[in-house]
Amino acid sequence: MRINELAAKLGATTDEIRWLEKRGYIQPDWIQVGKRKIRSYSDGEEQKITFILKYRRQGFQHEVAFKKAMQEICRTVDDNDDVQLTSGKRRQHYKPLSQKRQAKRNAILYAASVLFAEKSYLGTSIDDIAKAASVNKASIYWYFSEKAELLFEIACGTMRGFLDMIEPIVRSDLGPSDKLKAFIVAHVERQVSHVGPSAVRQYERRSLPLRMRSQYVDLRGEYEKAVRQILEEGIAKGEFHFVDVKLTGLYILGLLNSIVHWYKAGGSYSPRDLSAYACDFVLKALS
Repeated sequence: MRINELAAKLGATTDEIRWLEKRGYIQPDWIQVGKRKIRSYSDGEEQKITFILKYRRQGFQHEVAFKKAMQEICRTVDDNDDVQLTSGKRRQHYKPLSQKRQAKRNAILYAASVLFAEKSYLGTSIDDIAKAASVNKASIYWYFSEKAELLFEIACGTMRGFLDMIEPIVRSDLGPSDKLKAFIVAHVERQVSHVGPSAVRQYERRSLPLRMRSQYVDLRGEYEKAVRQILEEGIAKGEFHFVDVKLTGLYILGLLNSIVHWYKAGGSYSPRDLSAYACDFVLKALS
């Protein structure tokens, strides 16, 4: 189904659907029509969009709406899929997702994120992931069409989590300095509580195929833009003093993202220690 037809059917706008695509929540097919390619959406993608929009209209943020949608739908499969899915062929229809199946999907993603962080994306095989997740290889191909899709979901899912974290801070009534503090604390805490996915997002994103990488880059660009918005507000109100907003934002993010290089849970510094020091360091530099 084409995007205009889908939007009319769902009572949505084409911009809403394109935005979901840009954030990596949906992936349309592209079909050749004459000399140009246009978007086309499968029945599965249509149902996914339907559920995401339903939860968005109930007031949930995008990441929460996406997770709720994925909890409500899944590909149809027999209960004993581990035994019967010997071909690895993915099913294309959807039905309510059981807790068991959601748990299995999450276990596969978690195992992949740990292995990608430890051994690298290229150094990890589907057999490695299956063994770590205690599933057979065919089950992985039921949930994910290829290894790259696992990397895509880890990288983009992590980035969407950061975006949903910062957006309420940017929209809040806090002053610029307090917004920046809140952002730093939230970013650090999310980094250290999701070290594996955060490391994968930073170091393995270059392994994404080009068709997927652009969506990740768009998400990262939105996050950087939100940080710049806080900085620009601080300049306008006379709280921050520097010249290049873009470069300053990149320096701040570089500092915060570097934590995954050396942080160890239970080590000398707690997340609160890291957040406090980072806030003090950054705000003194900007003042």
